[in-house]
Amino acid sequence: METTERDSASQEAWHVLAAKARVDALNHEALERQLRAAQTAGKTRIGIDLHATRFLSQQAIRFITQFAEQLAESGGRLALIAPAEKTKRHFEIYGSLERILVFRAGETFNIVSQEELSARSGGATLASAVSVLIADTLGDDGLDETGPENG
Repeated sequence: METTERDSASQEAWHVLAAKARVDALNHEALERQLRAAQTAGKTRIGIDLHATRFLSQQAIRFITQFAEQLAESGGRLALIAPAEKTKRHFEIYGSLERILVFRAGETFNIVSQEELSARSGGATLASAVSVLIADTLGDDGLDETGPENG
């Protein structure tokens, strides 16, 4: 899985992981390792680029849902970037999108933390927001099958 940093105007950039076209029972653990490694490295805003992903196993969906809950509980956010409609339906069946941001390809979004939303609603000045063009320029490399994790 290729890991890329997306530069932003905020204090913390989103850490984006590009998933393979197929994340199944044989390779979902690589995605899990990459997400945990990003969290261990102190990343609190993590995105999973799914624009080239056509299949996510139930195990992967359940893990992503649990990971999003853990990340949110520690003040972080998880985003799915450009998932297929079928993938979103599978999340509704096998997991949950409740704690996950979902972005469509080719749109610009302001990504704002919960604290910033609270500050905005209370009339305080918004400290920072991230304006990100989603998935138009993301590569579709996915996992490196010959990398050190796979022999």
